[in-house]
Amino acid sequence: MSTTFDPIEAAFERAAREFKVDLKDDTLYNELIRTTDIDKVYDATDKLQAKQAAEGHLRHLAKIQPYLTFINDYSNAVGVFVQLKPSVLALIWGPIVLLLQWASVLKTSFDAIVNVIAEIGHALPEFKQSTLIFQQNAQIKDVLLLFFRDILDFYVTAFKFFRLPRWRYLFEALWPKHRDKIKIVATNIERHALLMRKEVQLEHIQQEHKARLRAFDHYESTAQAQQLQEYYSIKTDISPATYDDTLYRLRSKMCEGTGKWLLKDQTFIKWLDPTDKSIRFLWLQGIPGAGKTFLSCNIIDKAKKTPGHTLFAFLSYNHTSTTPALSILHSLIFQVVAKDPNLQISLCESGREDLTSSDNVAVELLSLLLAGAGTVYIVIDGLDEIDMLERSQLVRHLLKLSQECQEVQIVLCSRPEADMKAIIGDRAVTITVNERNAGSIQAFVTRKTKEVFDERQMPPVDRVKIEGWLAPLASKASGMFLYAKVVLDGLEFLNDFSEIESELRVLPESLEAAYDRILTRVNNLRPQNDRETARKLLGWVSCSPTPMTQQELQQALAIKKDNEEGKMQVLAGLKLDKLCGPIIEIVDGHVQLVHFTAKEYLLSSNIDGHIDAQQALLSLGLTCMRYLCQQHHNPNLDPGEIKANILSGRYVLHGYADSMWLELSKQIIALSSVGTLPSDLTDSLERFLSNRANTEYSGDQDLKEVHEIKLMKRDYPDLHNFLTKVTNLRRLCSLSPFKIQKGGEYQPLSSDR
Repeated sequence: MSTTFDPIEAAFERAAREFKVDLKDDTLYNELIRTTDIDKVYDATDKLQAKQAAEGHLRHLAKIQPYLTFINDYSNAVGVFVQLKPSVLALIWGPIVLLLQWASVLKTSFDAIVNVIAEIGHALPEFKQSTLIFQQNAQIKDVLLLFFRDILDFYVTAFKFFRLPRWRYLFEALWPKHRDKIKIVATNIERHALLMRKEVQLEHIQQEHKARLRAFDHYESTAQAQQLQEYYSIKTDISPATYDDTLYRLRSKMCEGTGKWLLKDQTFIKWLDPTDKSIRFLWLQGIPGAGKTFLSCNIIDKAKKTPGHTLFAFLSYNHTSTTPALSILHSLIFQVVAKDPNLQISLCESGREDLTSSDNVAVELLSLLLAGAGTVYIVIDGLDEIDMLERSQLVRHLLKLSQECQEVQIVLCSRPEADMKAIIGDRAVTITVNERNAGSIQAFVTRKTKEVFDERQMPPVDRVKIEGWLAPLASKASGMFLYAKVVLDGLEFLNDFSEIESELRVLPESLEAAYDRILTRVNNLRPQNDRETARKLLGWVSCSPTPMTQQELQQALAIKKDNEEGKMQVLAGLKLDKLCGPIIEIVDGHVQLVHFTAKEYLLSSNIDGHIDAQQALLSLGLTCMRYLCQQHHNPNLDPGEIKANILSGRYVLHGYADSMWLELSKQIIALSSVGTLPSDLTDSLERFLSNRANTEYSGDQDLKEVHEIKLMKRDYPDLHNFLTKVTNLRRLCSLSPFKIQKGGEYQPLSSDR
């Protein structure tokens, strides 16, 4: 006997199947369909209230009574007009119970779900009365199907929120978006209630089906676009540091097999295992140049292969002045939210004003995000290379995060500085790198030696001799990769075999001795001009507040005293690294010292022929101001002249000189004492003030005192006022999200504007 096919019954079953697909969890679906009527809902709510009463946080459920009443009337109406399987009709009951149980873990979430259930209840029509009036209309089944889809829309939206892995930590930030989507369901229900009339036609119902889908699509696309716009606005405002380029560069320089010992170490294996909570804070300590940064690279790559987030930072002495603890926290914040839309919403809901200026606000936000992110690995390399106060603050923040976020694994790589040891105490497990890396150093020496042999096409007999001289190099390094690197890189600057023999037959006794050989070579350069140029370069590279590019250095070297016209011949072919030897290197076009220990050595007054820091700063500062005083920086130049200067490359140094002359002046003053300010500095500043000050700029009358230049106030009041105004202006500009206002006149060649 065949049964009559009912298209509405099939549509109800199709809606149930689509709901099951949206759940993506058969076990959960089977649990939902066990609650088949209102009595079972009441049994569940009674148990829930009894549990809440026992725990001392009873919440009243009277608000949801209208919803339950109307849903019960709806269930009865459906039973009259459509013959549905109990498992289909159960979908209007089961989700209520589960949502209340899930939400009950927090008072705020429980109240929130009760409130939205109440809102939906108020939107539902009087099904009992309406169906009596409407029962003669053949379209009643279609209208009931529409309400069934509305109810399932509500449940799916709520389930998507409460099935987020860590919704409890992010409730305040994420719930509003889901609540707004539920409000669309309520609006749809209110509109669909108007269809409960005798004269409704099928076409009206079909239009409402389409309108329901359009409303959701519009909300999703609009909400997503607004959220992304807000996220990228905050990201642009803060401009967080990224370290992916550094990671890529380190990978390309790593010798095969480097750090394998660490990946096999049981302490590290325990740290990497998120289920093993015995080691959550690891500190890789070591002497300078032990290869800690390359180990950090290995750790990051290993962590990235595990589930969870991997956050990292490579800190450097080259950026000490621009690496406060806050900037590192900002970087970690944007790394953890980068690929997680829900975390991005949490960031946007947090606001931005205090985030840009407060360590505590940044730490609080990062703690919230980490709690909602699951397993997170944080790797910080080079912490010992930044300012002591900033690193101490950052270490305290990291310890706090480690205590608050139980799924965060942290590793630091640095020298065992006393201030860090005092703060960390016994809260971190330590590994001493230079006691474990002998095999990696030997592998590096072998590879590097082969590269030198191949590049120079050395005959076998010479190779054997050199290999013999280099045989003790790895052991002589005593755990210091840098020592072996400096010695081997130095071979590139030797011209013939006799020089190589002289260099390698007796290896330097220490890293300092290796640096001494390089500095001695520089101090003995001929002709004298090469020697002076090399020493100037070493001084500038050592003392510059931020790394300079090759092109900037080449143009700076071409600037001569009293050359107001700005005519210069830039030595574009000058090989800066060849001139100074392996103590400097070029990274991404920027010239820097091979290691921060090289800076310590070059500027040490205990070293014969050392670089004088104040003289180097003075030389670089005067060069910047001379450059800015040259004719091509005259603010009265016409557009044609500026264009010609741009095309000829005269403004290569502009960005650096304009941003650094003030900082360099402050550092020179800080190294001076009362009555001993270099006359070259004051003369240059007076000339700079005379040539480039914007006399129309009045500035803020409430100027903040600048501590670094107090020394000038008595003897050089005009210069003191000039520097104070520039400092205050730059401070104000740094706090503003806009650097140039629309419609405002901007003169890039007036440094005081």
